[in-house]
Amino acid sequence: MTAKTFMIRCNLEEIQYLADKGNVDAQFNLGSIYYNGDGVEKDYGKAYECFKKVADQGYAIAQSILGAMYNNGEGVNQDYEKAVKWFEKAAEQGYAGAQVNLGVMYCEGKGVRKDYEKARELYEKAAEKGDAGAQFNLALIYYNGYGVMKDYEKAAELYEKAATQGNVKALYNLILLYYNGYGLK
Repeated sequence: MTAKTFMIRCNLEEIQYLADKGNVDAQFNLGSIYYNGDGVEKDYGKAYECFKKVADQGYAIAQSILGAMYNNGEGVNQDYEKAVKWFEKAAEQGYAGAQVNLGVMYCEGKGVRKDYEKARELYEKAAEKGDAGAQFNLALIYYNGYGVMKDYEKAAELYEKAATQGNVKALYNLILLYYNGYGLK
């Protein structure tokens, strides 16, 4: 048993007590414990219940997690339209992770009509906050010319930003741009 597992077991009753009393942080932490299986058996159903309570109170991270749960069918039936609804709620609050996930939904046409322009707008908002995933996805938009003119220089700039944050896919794509001489010397 790790120290983290021991701490969670010792505090689970206290966290549950606080969650039952309506403490938002405790509800969120309890949802995380069940979602990740930290010291307990993974239980997406219990995690969903906890995250839903918090999401209904406007907690953007919980809203984004519910979106992911609906997108992936974790503890709920897979439902792209519900995923979009939750991602939208969190994205409207400026949560970068939800903006990226919602952008993916628009790029892939899951739960919404495919719309590269909308995806690009969402990725740009998150990329401006320094989100490496958004920078990578935005680079793909420019590299492939999805809804925009192909722009290898812009793609390279975005790949580089994401790569400096440890995004290995961005680094690989940046290397390919250099190797092939696309937009770079």
